[in-house]
Amino acid sequence: MEDIITGDLPDVPALTPEAAAAYCKDVIGAEAAKDAANEKAYGILVSYKDFKGQTDLNLQNTPFYDGPIDDMLTFVYMDNSLTLDAASGAATLMYSGVVFRRTAEQDTLYKRPFVSILGINAHPEVAEYLIQGGAVKRTFMHEMLHSVGIGTSWPSPAGCGNKELCMATVLKEAGTKVHEPIPYTPAGAPALCKADAIYREKCAASEWCTARNGDMPLLVESEIPATKEAPNFGSNCGHWPESQLPAEIISTMAEGKKLLAGPRLFLTAVTIGALEDLGFQVNYDSKEIDDFDLINSRLRELDQV
Repeated sequence: MEDIITGDLPDVPALTPEAAAAYCKDVIGAEAAKDAANEKAYGILVSYKDFKGQTDLNLQNTPFYDGPIDDMLTFVYMDNSLTLDAASGAATLMYSGVVFRRTAEQDTLYKRPFVSILGINAHPEVAEYLIQGGAVKRTFMHEMLHSVGIGTSWPSPAGCGNKELCMATVLKEAGTKVHEPIPYTPAGAPALCKADAIYREKCAASEWCTARNGDMPLLVESEIPATKEAPNFGSNCGHWPESQLPAEIISTMAEGKKLLAGPRLFLTAVTIGALEDLGFQVNYDSKEIDDFDLINSRLRELDQV
């Protein structure tokens, strides 16, 4: 990631239980944050409380940092609560999320994250696949991209990511077969978001992409099965659609049609553009960036799975 995100971010002072409660204001409101500071027992991972492996982290036992925090502090751990479905082979390999963001005083325009979590499925078969299947690096990078804000900090100040429209649309369409495409660049924007502009340029020059997607803009995923009670916002509204950019590192399904069919996860300039939309200084010449047309090679491989 250091070769991709090149600029420095504002440092954050020491993270203590008292300071952590104050950062909760953005999540739960000032009064609730005040109560949390008094009790020092608020689960800081409020947005991810449905993951069993995360509910034990709270203001009493979180490993705080005496700071200052330079760029990002990520808590990485093995999650024994995640499983592997024996029948389908489906599993969550890893998950991640933003815990705290910089305040407006620290990062006026973007309020970029400075604390995140990353959980790894500890099931033996998943661990073996991640290590021996060569998927560790790119799966980890997929989650770190979420940790710095892709999908989790949408919309950007310019509206890139269109998250409010996406979430409202998913809830409206839940349980139906109707799926209205959600553009990454919001309607009425004075200019295309950077990721969208890059996608259109790359797609127009790519035979597989124009054949698959025509001249559609870059979209946000909104077609993952959802109900009003379970809208699946962990996948919807935080990724590129698998139907549009299969095999891209931020597309919805980590392993394409079949979970353990081999890693794909190509990091294209489209996702680098999304980082720029979130205010990061990025290096488009990084050797970490894959050629856009590698997605087509993975499409041909999946046709044989």
